[in-house]
Amino acid sequence: MPMSKNSLAFIILFFCLSLNLFAQQEPRLGVAIKPIIPSALFDNQSLVQKQGKVTFSIDPKVGYSAGVVLRKDLPSLLSLETGI
Repeated sequence: MPMSKNSLAFIILFFCLSLNLFAQQEPRLGVAIKPIIPSALFDNQSLVQKQGKVTFSIDPKVGYSAGVVLRKDLPSLLSLETGI
């Protein structure tokens, strides 16, 4: 049974807000969830290429990107951040 977009958005929002309750001081580990929104502003429009009798097309879709981020604060206004 597929979830509706509103249910998925609510679950993601709830998860992100609850991360502050379990935050650690040093080093920090977090989940990064970012939306992928096609926009002509960033020049990611549809791409159509034709070669002989074959036509290729790439159409950007709405989606999301998820990963894990590890951050270590260094002295004097610096920090080191890496992630997957």
